[in-house]
Amino acid sequence: MTGNDAAAALHQEVSTTSVDSTDDGSQDVDIVEISPEEWCVRDKAVPADDPRAVLGFIQRLDGAFEVTNLRRLRERSYFSRFAPAAASLASRSSLVGAVR
Repeated sequence: MTGNDAAAALHQEVSTTSVDSTDDGSQDVDIVEISPEEWCVRDKAVPADDPRAVLGFIQRLDGAFEVTNLRRLRERSYFSRFAPAAASLASRSSLVGAVR
């Protein structure tokens, strides 16, 4: 896979990621691209202009996705795929699916 193919595949995965973490299956987070390698995950239930809406950040590092959960600032979690990384910020257990 070329660099352009890999970038296109990542963009496709990110753009189609849906995080279902509410009881009714609705998506309760927004994923905002900061750069081609970084994303901000925000809680939809909190007004967009409120800093408490930011749940954390995801950064692509050497083929893995590093998650910084703002509720656990001293910890970093790593995932092999974007979808589980995003879901970890929406769930109560932020280490589900983490690469150890």
